[in-house]
Amino acid sequence: MRTEDSSDGDLSFVLMQEVMQQGGFGVSIYDERLLLVACNQRYREIFNLPAELLQKGAAFGLALRFLAERGGYGPVADVDQFVGDTLASISRMDSPRLMECCLADGRYYETRTSRSEAGRYVCIHTDITGRKQRDRELEAQAVELGLILSNVSTGICTVVPGGAGGRILKHVNPALAEMLGYERSELEGQDTRKLYAEDAEHQKVGNAYAGMIRTGVRYRGEHQFRHKDGHCLRVALSGSLIDTGDWSKGAIWLVEDITERKRIEAELSHKSELLQAAIDHMPGGMAVFDQDLHYTLFSHNVGAFFDLPPEMIRVGLTYEEVLRYFAERGDFGPGDIETLVEQQIRPVRERTIVHSERKIPNGTILEVWRRPLPSGAVVSVFQDITERKRIEAELSQKSELLQAAIDHMPGGMAVFDQDLRYTLFSHNVGAFFDLPPEMIRVGLTYEEVLRYFAERGDFGPGDIETLVEQQIRPVRERQVVHGERKIPNGTILEVWRRPLPSGAIVSVFQDITERKRGETELKKVTEFLNAAVQSMPGGMVLLDEELRYLVWTKRVEEWFDLPPGFLFNGRPYSEVLHFFAERGDFGPGDINTLVQSELQPLLDKKSIYRERSLPSGMILEVRRGPIPTGGIVSVFQDITEKKHLEAELAEKTTLLKDGVENMAGGMIIWDENLRYKLWTPNTESLWELAPGTIQSGLPIADMYYLLAARGDYGPGDPEELTRKALEPFQARESIFAEHHMPSGTILDVRLNPLPSGGYVSVFLDISTLKRMEEEIQHTNDELLMTLDHLKKAQNELLRSEKLAALGSLVAGVAHELNTPIGNCLMVESTLQHETEEIAHDLQIGLKRSTLEDYISHTSNACDLVIRNLQRVAELVSSFKQVAVDQSSSERRCFNLDAMVNELMVTLGPTLKKTPYAVEIDIPESIVMDSFPGPLGQILTNLISNSILHGFEDRPYGKITVEGLRCGADRVRITVRDDGMGIPPEHIPKLFDPFFTTKLGQGGSGLGLSVVYNAVTGPLGGNIEVESEVGVGTAFILSLPLVAPAGKAAESI
Repeated sequence: MRTEDSSDGDLSFVLMQEVMQQGGFGVSIYDERLLLVACNQRYREIFNLPAELLQKGAAFGLALRFLAERGGYGPVADVDQFVGDTLASISRMDSPRLMECCLADGRYYETRTSRSEAGRYVCIHTDITGRKQRDRELEAQAVELGLILSNVSTGICTVVPGGAGGRILKHVNPALAEMLGYERSELEGQDTRKLYAEDAEHQKVGNAYAGMIRTGVRYRGEHQFRHKDGHCLRVALSGSLIDTGDWSKGAIWLVEDITERKRIEAELSHKSELLQAAIDHMPGGMAVFDQDLHYTLFSHNVGAFFDLPPEMIRVGLTYEEVLRYFAERGDFGPGDIETLVEQQIRPVRERTIVHSERKIPNGTILEVWRRPLPSGAVVSVFQDITERKRIEAELSQKSELLQAAIDHMPGGMAVFDQDLRYTLFSHNVGAFFDLPPEMIRVGLTYEEVLRYFAERGDFGPGDIETLVEQQIRPVRERQVVHGERKIPNGTILEVWRRPLPSGAIVSVFQDITERKRGETELKKVTEFLNAAVQSMPGGMVLLDEELRYLVWTKRVEEWFDLPPGFLFNGRPYSEVLHFFAERGDFGPGDINTLVQSELQPLLDKKSIYRERSLPSGMILEVRRGPIPTGGIVSVFQDITEKKHLEAELAEKTTLLKDGVENMAGGMIIWDENLRYKLWTPNTESLWELAPGTIQSGLPIADMYYLLAARGDYGPGDPEELTRKALEPFQARESIFAEHHMPSGTILDVRLNPLPSGGYVSVFLDISTLKRMEEEIQHTNDELLMTLDHLKKAQNELLRSEKLAALGSLVAGVAHELNTPIGNCLMVESTLQHETEEIAHDLQIGLKRSTLEDYISHTSNACDLVIRNLQRVAELVSSFKQVAVDQSSSERRCFNLDAMVNELMVTLGPTLKKTPYAVEIDIPESIVMDSFPGPLGQILTNLISNSILHGFEDRPYGKITVEGLRCGADRVRITVRDDGMGIPPEHIPKLFDPFFTTKLGQGGSGLGLSVVYNAVTGPLGGNIEVESEVGVGTAFILSLPLVAPAGKAAESI
C-alpha cells in the first residue's frame, strides 16, 4: 500500500500497508468525502490510472469517469449521470457493494466496496476473469443441455403435485410426446392418468411416487402406457425427486419404450434352449451362474464330473448350496463348514478370474477356469486332466533322476540347446567356474557367459567383443574341442566340448588343479584352497577322524544362523547336532534319537547327498562323504533360487500345455517344408473353412491361395497375392497382423519361425475385444471430463474459504488495535491542550508550580503512550508472524507454545464475540522444525469447528488446546471442547470432502478434509477423533517434531 503522505501518524493505515501489500489483489481506501487516502501497488497495476488520480486526495468520481470513458463499465449513454448515480449509491449504502469492470486487455475485475465504522470506504479489486469465463461456459453448457433434452431419444417429463392428490405433467420433451403420438401441448398441464393404459397402473406409480416423497429413493419399474391411437406400449419407467428437501418441486421421470426389447427377450429364451443343446455336446463341461450366483445354464455332464446327485443339479440352485454340499462331503478338507464355504465363494463374489485344479474324492482331477461376464454373471469351464497329471508326475520324477545322475558324475557338465542357451547343468558349475548365481540359470545364453568371462579377464587383455567372438566361433561351427582352461582363481579345468545330433552342445569338465601342480606345491595349494573355500559361493565343513571341526567357511555360520564363536577348532560335531535338534531343525521327537539318526551315517562312513530346508526358508544342497585321512567333508550349496526356478518352470510347462489344449483361439504348426503338421480342432471354424479343408501335409501355399481367391487379401490376382503373403516365410521373419475375414470377423495372427525350421501360428478372434476397446475409450474420456470438472469446483471452494479466513483475520486484528491507538490519540490531544496553556502562561509569566505540574503530567502521558504503543507493537508482531505463516508454506523452527499464543492473539476478536473460553496448556520447552502456517490454520479450523458445531449457540463452553511431548521425536496436540459431541454415525465421514451438517448455513464441508490432508501430508502426522454425545469432542494430532524431508506444504 502506498500513500503520498503518512505523516498524520495513523498507525492503522501503516498496518494495512504491510498486510495488503502481501495480497494478490488491488486495494484503495477513500475517506468519507470519497477522496483517495491510500492504495497499493497492485491497484496501480490493474487500472493503469493517470498519476494525478493516484495522488492522495484524488476524487473517486474522477477515477470512475476515467474508467467509464474507456468502456470499463460497458456502454454508458451519459457518463456524468453514471458517475453521479454511482457516487450517490455508494454514499447511501449500508452493506458492501459490488461492481464489475472490464479493462482494455479483456480482463474482468470485481470491486467490493465496504464502509468502515470511521466512515471510510475500503475497495478490494479482485481478478474475476476466470470466473467470468466459467460463467460463460456454464451458460453454453445449459444451452447444450436444453438441446440434448430436446433431441434425446429417451422420453423425459417433469411431474408436480396437483389438486386432490393428482399428478400434473409440467414439462414433456419431444421424444415422449412422439412416443405416445401427441403434441407436447396436448400433454403438458394434463393429469398423468392420460399416459396409462389402466387405472391400476396409474395407481401403482402413484404409490411409488408417495414412497419417493417419504424416503427420497429412486423408483424403477415396467408399466403399460397407451398410445394416442389406442394401442399399448410396454415402457421402462424410472423417476426421482428433483429436490429431496422440497417434494413440492416435483419429480423427473425417464420413459423408455421397451416393447421391442420384450419381444427380443422372448426370442432370446428360445435361442437359450438351442445354446443348452450346444453346451451339452462340448468337450469338458460348463456351468453358468447369474449375477445373484444361481444356476442358469450347465452341461449335462456336470453331475458326472463332480459326482453330484440329481437334486444338486437344477436351475435356480444357489452356488452357495453346491459349495456347502462339497464342504460337507470333504472336498475342501477338514474345518468349519461355513468357513470353508466362505473361503470358496469369496473369489466368485468378488468376480475374480480363477484358474485352478480341483481333486474330487473319487480321484478325478479337474482343471477349472472361472471368469466373470460383463453382465455380472459367472461362467465356469472344467476339463478332466487326471491322465495328464499322471504323465506329468512321471515326467517330473524322471527329470529329477536325470539331474541327480548329472550331479553325482565326476567333474561337471553343462548342456546348451541349438540356440546355445543353458538347458541343463550340474550343481557344481558355479563352483568350477567361480560364477555368481545370476550367471547359472536355465535360458541364459552361452554368449552372455563368455562376455562375463571376458570382462573378468579370463581370456586376457583385448577388445571384449573380439575375445567373445574368438571363443564362440568353434561352438557355433559345432567343432569338437578338448583343452585346458585356467580360471582366475587358479583352478585348472580339463574341458571336453562336443556337438550332439540334435544340434545341442554338451560340455564336460574336470578339475585337474591338484594333478597339475603336483605334490611339491601341496602346502601352497592347501593355503590357497582354504582362502578359496572361504570365498566360494557355497559352504564347506571339514571334520577330522574323531568328528571334530577342523575347517569351515564363514558362510556356514551365516546360513545355519549360528551364534558368534559357536564353532571352534576341536568342537565335537555331536554338540552342534544337539543345538540343531533343540532348536527344532530336525522336527519334533526325542533329542538324543534325532541326534543319533543324523550322526549314524557319518559313523558308518557313508556318503550322503540330500537337500535341507533351514528355518529361514533357505534350501541347501548337502554333499557329505568320508576322505582318505579318515575325516568327513561336507559341502553346501544354496539352491533356493534353483528350486524356485524348477517349480516355476514346471508350473509354466503345465500352464503352456493346458493353454494350448484349451486356448480360446487356435494354433497351427507347419514343418520345415511349410506343410500342415498340427492344428487345433477349432482352426477351420475360426478361419471359416469347410470341414476337412485342412489335411496333414497340405502345403501352406495352397491354403494361402484359397484365402486369396475368396478375397481375404483384397482385390488382385490370387497367385500374386499368395506370393506376397509367403515372402515373410521365405525370409524366416516373425509376423504379427490382424486378419479381416470377408464376414467381418477379425483374427489376431502371430507367426514365428521354429528352431527346427518350421513355423508356428497362434490366432484369436478379437472382434468383440475391438468393439469393447472402443466403448471403454469413450467411457474413459467421459470420466476424465467429469473428474476435471469436480477438481475445478473443489479448488474454487478452497480459494473462497482462504479469502474469507484472511478477511476475518484482518478485521479482528484491526479491531484489537483500536483501543491502544485510541488511548494514544487521547493522551496526545490532552498534551496538546496543556502545551498550549503552558505556552500562554509563559508569555504572561510562568509559575514554577505550573511548570512542575506540566512536567509531571507530560511524564505520565509519555509512560501511557509508551505502554499503549508497546501493546500495538506486540499485536502487530504477532499478527505479522501469523500472517506470514498462513500466507506462505515456509518451513522453520518455532516454539509451539509461543506460536499457539500468537495465533490466539489473532483469534481474540472473534472469540470475544462469543461466550466461550479458550485455555492453552503447552510446555514452553517444545520446539518444532515444521510448517507453522499449516499448523496454525489447522488449529484455527478446529477451534472454529467447535464454536460452529460443538456448542450450537449454547451460552457457555470451554475449548482447551493441550500440548504434550511423546518420546524423543513426537508431540501430541489435543483440541478439546465440552460441547454437544458428534453422533457416532457421523465420525467415519468427518474427514470426507463436502461432508457437513451445516449445508446452506455457512458450512462448505471442506474444513476437516483440508485439516486431515495437511496433518497427514506436509506435517507427516496423523489425526484421531474422540467424541461422546452430550460430553464433548477431542481432535488428537500426533506430529513429528521434525517434519518429513522433501514434503512441501500448501496453505490451507
